[in-house]
Amino acid sequence: SRYIADVEDVMSLLVEILVVVPQRTSLRWLERELTACGYRFFGARTSFDAIDLAVRMKPDMIMVSGLIDELSGVDLACAFNAMPTTRKIPVCLLTSDDERPADLPADTLVLKKSANFGEHFADALESYGIA
Repeated sequence: SRYIADVEDVMSLLVEILVVVPQRTSLRWLERELTACGYRFFGARTSFDAIDLAVRMKPDMIMVSGLIDELSGVDLACAFNAMPTTRKIPVCLLTSDDERPADLPADTLVLKKSANFGEHFADALESYGIA
């Protein structure tokens, strides 16, 4: 359903979130949802674009789709965790699976794509200390 948001109700939080999702429609949906909540959104559709952006931008949080392109979301989360320039950036894996991938770094949270996504996203922000 469509709704009209009152711009005065949106407060910019100066929190930058890099979202890595290969599907253009999913990326636009996440952009709309995150910017409506006041977050600064940056999108990447490939894992290599995501690495480049993360190293240059140093976002406050990275959300990675489980299925990307050359590298899986787990591979990308491991890469961010291994690099000194990005290892302190919180990473969340977006997935529709019920099980946590075995090779996922321990400090990477799993965000399930579901009707409760907003609640899970808010819990992730709180867990990482991001307002």
